[in-house]
Amino acid sequence: MLASVRNQALMAKRQENLIRTRLQQTRAEIMAAQDRSVDFNLLKREVDTNRELYNGLLQQVKEVGVAGGVETNNIQVVDKAEVPLFPYKPRLALNAAIGLLAGIVLGLGIVFLMESMDDSIKFADEVEKLLQVPLLGVIPKVKEKTTNLASLALLVHEDPRGQMAEAYRSVRTALQFSTADGAPRRLVLTSTTKNEGKSTTALALAINFAQMGAKVVLIDADMRNPSVHKYLNLPNTAGLSNYLSGHGKPGEITRMSAIDNLMIITAGPIPPSPVDLLTGPRLGELMDLLEVRGAQYIIFDGPPVLGLADAIVLGNQVHSVLFVAQASQTRKSHIKDAFRRLRMAGVVPCGVVLTKTTAQNTAYYTYDNYYGYGVDTPPKPGPSAGDRTEPSLTTA
Repeated sequence: MLASVRNQALMAKRQENLIRTRLQQTRAEIMAAQDRSVDFNLLKREVDTNRELYNGLLQQVKEVGVAGGVETNNIQVVDKAEVPLFPYKPRLALNAAIGLLAGIVLGLGIVFLMESMDDSIKFADEVEKLLQVPLLGVIPKVKEKTTNLASLALLVHEDPRGQMAEAYRSVRTALQFSTADGAPRRLVLTSTTKNEGKSTTALALAINFAQMGAKVVLIDADMRNPSVHKYLNLPNTAGLSNYLSGHGKPGEITRMSAIDNLMIITAGPIPPSPVDLLTGPRLGELMDLLEVRGAQYIIFDGPPVLGLADAIVLGNQVHSVLFVAQASQTRKSHIKDAFRRLRMAGVVPCGVVLTKTTAQNTAYYTYDNYYGYGVDTPPKPGPSAGDRTEPSLTTA
């Protein structure tokens, strides 16, 4: 009986489990049906909405069709719209005129601004007004690409009818009439700073005086930055620094050049203190010895004035100073400072040479306009000389 009851209980337990399983399945089916019902309702609502929109659009289309069939209209065409021949905007002529006027005004403003900021010597007549010394010459600007010479000063020798030769010839003439005794026998050329044409002017004047038949000695006294030996292709192993330091004689340092009557004394090795060598008495002794041996003109290529004391010491030794200034480059304030330093040392320049001038710097006729009627002579290669010492400067 217990076994039978146990079996019945197991059977009842199994039936209960089956019923529970079916109940769960039924609940899942009911939940799925509810979800499908929700989706169905949403789709049904969307269909109803789309049907209403369709009906509304259809109604509007019918209304537009009915309105299009009505022919009564109060709109009239007054002027027919036509494509213009030219655009209304932009107006090219007006814009071009405004741009041209603005460009002219802006250009004039820039020119006046640059002119007010430019403190350089531009015109030849400004030299005498500013410095109270005579203007001895105006040297035109020559392009270095037009010649294969080592220095533009050699054009004075190679092209004696050219504008450079005539310009420096006028400087030589002015020097001859600068004093009652003629041109200074001893002359120093200096400038405010470097690259203003000082060395070129010294060599050109030496060549000009030599062309007169006078014995000329050109001394490179710029012992900090010598350049004369480069222009004439001469060695610089021995020169002025050797003699001033007591290691040379005039005959050993004086060299002949390829130009007649022109002797050269190069600067020599760069000394540690050039101003100390120039201060001593040996420079005056050298000039006296050169004059005794026949030198009629002694021209020094001196160093610049600003920043160095060499030019002031050299000017006190020689007493005749020719100042070189570059047009449109040398500032008036700098040249005033240079003249102030020279005058404080008791040195008054005998005149000024304005170099590298153009038609904008002078109102005079250029040398090309007057001397350009002759046949152009092409420049020859620059002169060169060997390492020869000059035995004697005594005139024949």
